[in-house]
Amino acid sequence: MKRKQFLLPLAFLTVFVLNACGNNTQIAQESHDYPFYVNSPDNKKTINLTFFKGQKDIPYISLETLKDLLESTMADSGEKGFALSRTDSGQKVTFTRENKASASFDFLNDNITFSNYDLFNALPCSKTALDIDSSDDLDANNQNIYLQRQNDKGFYRPGAEMVLDLKDYDLSIYYQGGKGYVPLALASDFFFATYMPTLSFNGESAFLFPGSMKEFSDIYYQVSPKAVSAELSAFSYHELCLTLDHLYGLKKQHGINNFDTVFSQNGFKTDFLGTDPIKQDIAYEKLAYAVLADFHSNFVANSPFAGKESTPSKQEGITTYGSPSYLNKFAAFTKVGMAQATAFPQGCPSYQVIGDTAYVTFNSFVGLSQDYYLTAPNEEAADTFGICAYAHKQITNNSSIKNVVLDLSANTGGESRAALFTLAWFLGEASVSIQSAATGGVATTVYRADLNLDHVFDEKDTLEDKNLFCLISPMSFSSGNLVPSFFKNSGKVTLLGQNSGGGACNIQSLVTGTGTYLTISSQRVLSRVFNGSYYDIDQGVAPDYPIVNLNNFYDRTWLTNMIDSIK
Repeated sequence: MKRKQFLLPLAFLTVFVLNACGNNTQIAQESHDYPFYVNSPDNKKTINLTFFKGQKDIPYISLETLKDLLESTMADSGEKGFALSRTDSGQKVTFTRENKASASFDFLNDNITFSNYDLFNALPCSKTALDIDSSDDLDANNQNIYLQRQNDKGFYRPGAEMVLDLKDYDLSIYYQGGKGYVPLALASDFFFATYMPTLSFNGESAFLFPGSMKEFSDIYYQVSPKAVSAELSAFSYHELCLTLDHLYGLKKQHGINNFDTVFSQNGFKTDFLGTDPIKQDIAYEKLAYAVLADFHSNFVANSPFAGKESTPSKQEGITTYGSPSYLNKFAAFTKVGMAQATAFPQGCPSYQVIGDTAYVTFNSFVGLSQDYYLTAPNEEAADTFGICAYAHKQITNNSSIKNVVLDLSANTGGESRAALFTLAWFLGEASVSIQSAATGGVATTVYRADLNLDHVFDEKDTLEDKNLFCLISPMSFSSGNLVPSFFKNSGKVTLLGQNSGGGACNIQSLVTGTGTYLTISSQRVLSRVFNGSYYDIDQGVAPDYPIVNLNNFYDRTWLTNMIDSIK
């Protein structure tokens, strides 16, 4: 029988201190130890949270705790190169990364300044601040595996510093008793969530979610639903505005100047600032599916105040609150998926040869599931690396194959590293470009892939003697849009089908101050470069040869004949 979770804090401390502005106003500060679930419900630790002005539902963490969490989270993920130093100058504290990027907390002026926000949040293995390969691509012997960055190529232009003026959002950070404190929600959004971990508090326990909160559900929702305090609602609202104003990647494309105006225009502000958590979560669903409606922004889970699945969720939430454009796109996804399922009732084969044409198909980009340098992939391979490497061997050993089709028509995205591997397979050298909506920084990183698994990255890993095609549809979204977008105008790959579904940004998780779990299109915007300018790929890419009838997508005899007719 599981031991019942503590419902009361484990430690308590109240002090009265001078506030951060240095005047004589005394502020009550309470510190409590709480259960802290880190990456797993089975990994229960303790975290010290601090509360100010008697507001016991708005937790802060000390900068010491923030630094320790950043270092331990990176170490737990295998990023041993991460290092964070601290310097203090009165009521200003600066964290500096091993890559020289810094974050300065100015407690007198209530602001946080990032010298280079993109670089401060980059993984140590990254070549630039905007590199989307999440691995150093090295084995224990320091040999490159699967992917290799071409460090003598590419381009990087850093962006401007980013300043969070908290007073503009009615938010505060505190420096008291020789320690600095930042809100837990702000720490989560600006210091953790770029690579998906998020911090949250349900009133009884704190959580570090590793990109998903699903397995924590029983603990997260063990608290009783209740009204939200007016103070917490105001904090959560202003913190959300701060985060979206600085980190939402498609702000410019949506014509948004600031989210406070958007929330007022759409009638959400009253509900967000109210005390009814159900109304708040419904407003979040409308925000995701009707206002942002970009398919990366999603309502994932209710706040603990509202209770588990207390509002329409998943497909019901989409159909209830989705805008006409969102619902039309959702219907297009469904139509393509049904066409593929009808053509292949036992599942679409990942590798198939029809006449002189090989077809390689996967409906999501899946990360490595095993070490293919130890055991070569076979026809049962289920992840993208194994499927591509197996297909490469079959194709290069079969001289009768003239054409290769990468079928991404029902691919809705997935792991970016798997997408890079696929892209480099077809292109030889894959140049992937990103712009930062937060700072204006831009980068192009060049990768090669090792398809024949010999640790040598050369022309033997390409299909240079084959005619290359990619089948796309409105369902080709996110990474399923990334790959054909960079194929376009490469001179190496011909696009077939219908316009791809867009999706230009990496996903970022957010947990609001009230505990509602969302995802958004982050500030990292995938882009094509033309004449030195970066253009986002959110509108998708048009085929070189349109196919109107979806049934023809999966009639591979018809499609092979069509391909053979292309001169």
